[in-house]
Amino acid sequence: PHFLFNTLNTITALIRGQPRVAEAALEDLADLFRASLAASGTFVTLADELTLCRHYLHLETLRLGARLRVDWAIDDLPGQALLPALTLQPLLENAIYHGIETQPEGGTILLHGRVDKGLIELSLRNPRDGKPRHGHGLAIDNTRQRLALSFGAEGRLDLRQTPTTFEVTLVFPFLTRVPDDAG
Repeated sequence: PHFLFNTLNTITALIRGQPRVAEAALEDLADLFRASLAASGTFVTLADELTLCRHYLHLETLRLGARLRVDWAIDDLPGQALLPALTLQPLLENAIYHGIETQPEGGTILLHGRVDKGLIELSLRNPRDGKPRHGHGLAIDNTRQRLALSFGAEGRLDLRQTPTTFEVTLVFPFLTRVPDDAG
């Protein structure tokens, strides 16, 4: 609800002065909602998931401006790899809410990926101020469970935090076809 409220307020502010930017933002928002309505139990390619994440980050950049920076180090990832839909976007939302928004100067989210021995490792690191910000841990728990249900022991989510950073690493097999026992 906070994301929707913030996004709609941002688009409203853009309509008169930057109507084309507002229109593009509405298209990004529509893509996000379309994906969320179709997501339950579906797999998407990593390329499609990353495209959806770029749409989401574009909307957040309209709101946060230069406070939000993203460093993409994912060129070596296979775009055709499959993963459960909306695996990464909720983690980016957490990174912004618990990390970027807590820093007066904002910060950089680092997305780093690699393939090692048939497993894809995708890490997302954001700054943090060390103070707890209330949350329920739903995105982390939900993603962890979805990876386990989809990939068994080969799918996992690891956390690492320091006083100034929070890092989530997704690990899942490089598959181009949905596992027979997924879900």
